[in-house]
This record gives sequence, structure tokens and C-alpha cells, in this order.
Amino acid sequence: MSRRFDTRTNVFNQNGRINQIEYAIRAIKNSGPSLAISFEGGIAVATEKAKTSKLMVSKPRGDKIHKIDEHVYCVVSGLTADANYLLEYLRRQSQNYFSEFDEEIAIEQLVERLCDLKQSYTQSGGMRPFGSSFIFFGRDFYNGFQIWSSDPSGNMFSWKAIAQGSNEENANNFLKEEYKPDLTEAQAVNLVIKGLMQTLDTNNPEVGRIEVAVIKDLAQEGLAPCQVDFQFLSGEQISEVVERVNQEIKEE
Repeated sequence: MSRRFDTRTNVFNQNGRINQIEYAIRAIKNSGPSLAISFEGGIAVATEKAKTSKLMVSKPRGDKIHKIDEHVYCVVSGLTADANYLLEYLRRQSQNYFSEFDEEIAIEQLVERLCDLKQSYTQSGGMRPFGSSFIFFGRDFYNGFQIWSSDPSGNMFSWKAIAQGSNEENANNFLKEEYKPDLTEAQAVNLVIKGLMQTLDTNNPEVGRIEVAVIKDLAQEGLAPCQVDFQFLSGEQISEVVERVNQEIKEE
């Protein structure tokens, strides 16, 4: 009976939770860590690339940071196959909104549509929850730069700084202590890499395992007001920040 109870996706357990959602969240916490931090005029994101076989040809970029539209990006944790389906859904929703209203969709509205889809998959016995969690980051005309998160149950939250994935409790406690609302871009990049190193439990991480991206204002004539400047940091830039962070840790 207990095994049948565990496999049902629309039945609550004695704690008022759905077991299949709990299993999905647990799988997400076993994936690589990801962090996002807002600063004055932008957002910095860091994540750990997935470990692969030495025989596999690695991608120039990892498979965790994705572009949804010109004004919004996301970081994926959990099952890649589920995430790919949801990413295509998000892109269609964003493009359909632009085609109908001739303006970029608000990030909150886009995340809400995704959460409605996720929540619908917990209501029927013939479907299972998506085993993917997202950190959305971008800028829209209504609320400027924003960070949102979404979990398999369909919950959504807005953040100034957030971590998810392995050792996310340690990373979020670190962000609570270190985050300041008036951070500069350089300070935010330092903090997001330092927070990632907290989850990796090492002061000398492999630079090739770290991926850092920054979005900020793109003030040019003829461009959409929501469009942002998105850039990945190079390996040399990440190495410099790691050395700087290690120096700060020694001085502390």
C-alpha cells in the first residue's frame, strides 16, 4: 500500500504534501548550485557546469543558463529533459504575447503562466510534476530588473538574491549575511562567485566548472526599452575574481 501511495501524483500524504513533488524538489537539490544577485543596474548569475565524462566533447557554454527572450533569461536546475520542454513553452508564450500586443511580456506574468502549467501537472493521476526549478532574471518595462524563482509545485517568488541546487541552505544563509542593496557590478560578481564557492566547499575550484553571466542596461537608440546587455565572463575574468576572493578570505 505504501508503494502505491508514493506513486500517486494527486494524493496528499499525512504531512499535507504530495510525495512526488517532494521527490522532484529533492532531485533539484542534488543538482549543481546556482546563484543570482541583483545590483545597481543589473543582475549577476553564477552556476556550476554539470560534471561529464572526460571522453565527452564539452560545450563551450554549460546547459544551465538559457535565453528566453531579449529581456529575460533563466538558470535551470534539475532534469534537463523536463526543462527543455518548459523552455520551449516559455519562449512560445513570450513570442505570442509580443505578436499580440507589440511589447515584451512582463516577467512576473511570464513566470505566472509557467507556474500555472506546472501546478496543473499535480492535479491529475496520469501526470507527474516537472522535475525542474528555475531562477528567472531579466528586465521589463514595468518593474525594471527582477529575479524570480519557480519550483515543481508551481510556487513563484521574487528575490533580491537567491541560491538553488546543492547546498542551497548554506548559500542562502551566506547571501542573507553578505547581500547589500547598493552593490556595484564588480561587488556583485565577487559575491556571486564567493557564494558559489561556499557551496563547492573549496577555495580553489576548477575555473572550467564555473559559469558566470551578467545582464545590465543596454541604452542605445532604436532598441526596445526592455532589451538588456547579456555577457558571459571569460575564464580569465573568473580566475581573477577567484584569486581576489581567496585573498579576501585570507585577510578575514
